[in-house]
Amino acid sequence: MAADRLAMLKMLEDYINNPNFWWNKLANITEEEFNLMPMGFIKKYGSYISNIARYDKEFKMEENKTMNDYFTQVKHLKKL
Repeated sequence: MAADRLAMLKMLEDYINNPNFWWNKLANITEEEFNLMPMGFIKKYGSYISNIARYDKEFKMEENKTMNDYFTQVKHLKKL
């Protein structure tokens, strides 16, 4: 069961980090490519990319432990 879980996590990581998917293409876009895009696309997906970066920063455990002292508040709770 642990091996299946590790294999699934590896497949998910490969899927998320695949450079051919649109979110990775937007994250690594050049200024020339950016200038060719329509403004509606930039507004829609630009906010999506900035929110992904914000969520990624918030969900990192090392940084999250110090955020508003939430970790120590819920560390020993029996229920949430």
